Amino acid sequence: GYAASNVLSKHYFEDVTEFAIADGYQVKMIYLSYDGYGNYKVLFRTSTFTGTIVMDAAFWGDYEYVAFNISSIPSSDLSGVLDTLPGQFSFTRTAMTFTSGYWNSGATEITTGDTTFIKQYAASNPIPRTFIPAGTIITIEAGYKVKVIFLSYSSETGYKVEFRTGDNTGELLLTDAMYKEYQYIAFNISQTTANIDESGNLDTMEAKMVFSMFDEAIVDHVDAALSFTTGYYEDNKTAITTGDTAFIKGFAASNVLSKDYFAGKASVEVAAGYQVRVVFLAYDHNTYTVVYRTANLTGTIIMDAAFWANYEYVAFTISSVPSSDLSGVLETLPALLTFVDEV
Repeated sequence: GYAASNVLSKHYFEDVTEFAIADGYQVKMIYLSYDGYGNYKVLFRTSTFTGTIVMDAAFWGDYEYVAFNISSIPSSDLSGVLDTLPGQFSFTRTAMTFTSGYWNSGATEITTGDTTFIKQYAASNPIPRTFIPAGTIITIEAGYKVKVIFLSYSSETGYKVEFRTGDNTGELLLTDAMYKEYQYIAFNISQTTANIDESGNLDTMEAKMVFSMFDEAIVDHVDAALSFTTGYYEDNKTAITTGDTAFIKGFAASNVLSKDYFAGKASVEVAAGYQVRVVFLAYDHNTYTVVYRTANLTGTIIMDAAFWANYEYVAFTISSVPSSDLSGVLETLPALLTFVDEV
C-alpha cells in the first residue's frame, strides 16, 4: 500500500517553491541525514499530507535531505504502478534563468565574456531531471538552435558538464537513453544565424523553448531489410544528420535493426574500398537514440558477445575510401555488407 522515493538533497529543490500531490494520493515527508559514505538515517517523518505543500524555510528547517512515502486514498497495491508515481507530484519552479555565455564540454561553470562569439549564446541554469524528465518534447522557436547539456553535481565540486548534444532545431524529444544516469540538464541557445548578440535578450530565452510531454501510444520496433539514406548518425542524436552538402553526401546511414535480426550471424564483411562505423542505439518513447559509435572499421567485424555488450539495436554509417558522393548509389550499398553465418 506504500511506495518510498529515493533520497533527494535540499539543493536538488533549490528552484522549487511548492509541489502538489494528485487527488487520490497522500504523502509523508521523510527527513534524513547522510554520513558521506552512502548511508542515510531517518531523522523525522511528518504526518500525512494532501494537496499543495510549500517548500519554504519552514519546510526544510535544518534538514538537508528528504524523501517521500506515498500511498493512495483509499489504500491500494502500488507495487505494480511504481513507474507512474513520480507523475503524482507536480512541482512549481521559479523561472529558468539565462546567462550570456555557454556551457562548454567538461566545464564547471558557464563560459562568459564580452566577445562577439560568446555573446551570441545564452546558457540556462542547471535543472534537475525530475522537472524536465525523459519524455519531454522541446519545441524550439524557428531561427534558434539549442544544445542540450547534461551535468553532474556534488556538494564538494558543484556542477560539471558530462555531455553536450549537437545543435538541435525544430522539435526534440528527450529520451531515457539521452539522459543515461545524468541528473541535471541545462541548455545553450543561440540563433541559427551566427554571431547575433543575445546578451540583451536573456529574459526572453525561456520562451524560445516550449515544453510538453510525450503522450503517444508505444510502437514496437519492427525490423526491415537493410537500407540506406544519405547522412550519418551522431552521438546522442535521435535522428540521422542529413543535408545537401558534399560532406554529408559522402556518408550513408542505414535503418535501425535489432540484435534478433542478426541471430545466427558471426560477422559482417565490409567490401574493399569502404568503411563503416557501427552505431549502437537504444529505443524508448518511440525514438532511437545513438548511445555509442565505433571508429571507422574495414574488413571483418566479429559480431560476438563483446560486439553486442548490452546493446539491443544497431545501425551502420558507411563511406568510401577515398570519400565520394554516395547519394546517387544508395540502393547498391546493402550489398557492400556481407553477413556471415555462424558455423
